[in-house]
Amino acid sequence: MGPGAGIEDATWTWLREQLLRRVAESTRSEVLAEAPVLLQVPLLATVGGGVLSFAEVEAVVAAEGRIAWVPMTTPGASLPAPPIVREDPPAIAALRRWVGEARLVEGASGCGRNDWRDAWRICR
Repeated sequence: MGPGAGIEDATWTWLREQLLRRVAESTRSEVLAEAPVLLQVPLLATVGGGVLSFAEVEAVVAAEGRIAWVPMTTPGASLPAPPIVREDPPAIAALRRWVGEARLVEGASGCGRNDWRDAWRICR
């Protein structure tokens, strides 16, 4: 079952937006103190079609030193690891707040193309 399983799509979309806004507006210590389970909820879509939790993002950053992102308009594709986040601006803002500016790499900026291949090369 995927994220939001058993929840109506509109309700899940609203709830997801609220959770991402909470992360974007809170400090790490606030989230850890008030809602540590939030780290386990799959909230961030990837180019490969998966959905990552903030805990999974932290594992990627720990292993790779950073994580790449591309806009939601980027086509999906099957890619080798590490995953590349494919999200809209509010989700990227939450991710940036969580992992820090230096650890979040804009995939499209590397070669001036809006393409997942650029993001994958940047992260390698």
